[in-house]
Amino acid sequence: MTAIWQALTHTPWWVYVLFFYLLKVGVDATKSNTVSLKKLFVLPSAFFLISLNTLINSVQPTVANFSIYTLALGVGVSGGWILVKNMALQFDKNKELIRLSGSWATLLLILTIFTAKYYFGYSLAIDPSLSEDTLFELSMLAVSGVCTGMLIGRLACYLYRRKNSPHQELVEE
Repeated sequence: MTAIWQALTHTPWWVYVLFFYLLKVGVDATKSNTVSLKKLFVLPSAFFLISLNTLINSVQPTVANFSIYTLALGVGVSGGWILVKNMALQFDKNKELIRLSGSWATLLLILTIFTAKYYFGYSLAIDPSLSEDTLFELSMLAVSGVCTGMLIGRLACYLYRRKNSPHQELVEE
């Protein structure tokens, strides 16, 4: 219990602000809503940059690590596509709006990514030699790649479905 308390008390304040903001975004995504297509780019873009940062700055720059990350990203993209493939969606092509069904997937992905990033970051801060531990690197890259890939895959499927769906008048909520 002391280790958990130590981790929480040494966490910068902005991490808590980010956590509660992401939690709100995830909870909001559990309800059906109409959003601007541009907003759908925010999470995948932000987490892709964070994921790239992990690849570049937290592990050894090897072909194997890059390959593992790329494979994990591909698995995630496929999974994200499958999540959205049969989802009920409506598109307003003139206003660039999309009506999304409520889903727990966004909240689950956000919490998984945040928790993993926090765990791996804390572990590396406590023991920097973990950056040379192959299993640790593999785990970090796999989680980062799969979760980020799922966000990218969902976005790609939204865009594909928009292109091939009929236009409907929507109002942004």
